[in-house]
Amino acid sequence: MVIGTLCEEDQDKIDEAMEKIAEENDPYDLEPTRHPALIVHSDQPMNAEVPEQMITENYITPPELFYIRHHHPVPYLSEEDVKNYHVTFDLTQYGGKEIEISLADLKKLKKVEVVTTLQCSGNRRSGYNDVKKTSGTSWGQGAVSTAKWGGARLKDVLELAGLDDPFAAEDEGLEYVRFESLDGMKSSITIDKAMNPYGDCILAYEMNGETLPRDHGFP
Repeated sequence: MVIGTLCEEDQDKIDEAMEKIAEENDPYDLEPTRHPALIVHSDQPMNAEVPEQMITENYITPPELFYIRHHHPVPYLSEEDVKNYHVTFDLTQYGGKEIEISLADLKKLKKVEVVTTLQCSGNRRSGYNDVKKTSGTSWGQGAVSTAKWGGARLKDVLELAGLDDPFAAEDEGLEYVRFESLDGMKSSITIDKAMNPYGDCILAYEMNGETLPRDHGFP
């Protein structure tokens, strides 16, 4: 949406100010180191895919070769930030409270592991570009990877936060659980998906048996 147009002089001043801010405090200065084999489509933000000949070398993709899809700089947490890290749950729409659950408390819940394949919705977009130009990153076929994620079942975490009756919550109009990441990205799933005791929704803190890498959701 365009509200108006700045005069060139004012726009130049804004551009100069933004460049100065970027030079003094570049949000991409603390990006993780990536594997040199990845095919990089952009580095600010980082978007990179697995070389096609390497996709089937391992059923479980090594974390350093897992495809990367970002919209923003990767959040950087100091040791103190990690030590004090917590997840905030806002249940005020359900008649509950806003509470914080620490990473240590999450790890006290029963750990479950889920093997799943993730794929960017733009995977193989470059093939469409051969026919007609599309918009977005021109992915090959490597924006797909598989990992074993370990963490607490989302149902257990929500119950710990106070959401103990999903049916009552639905009756009161609570239809979705919304997530917001440290870098501001948002997503949502239905309440029945989140609370399914036979489902595969988890808050992961491990990837392939190791601590989550920064590129894939740390901590």
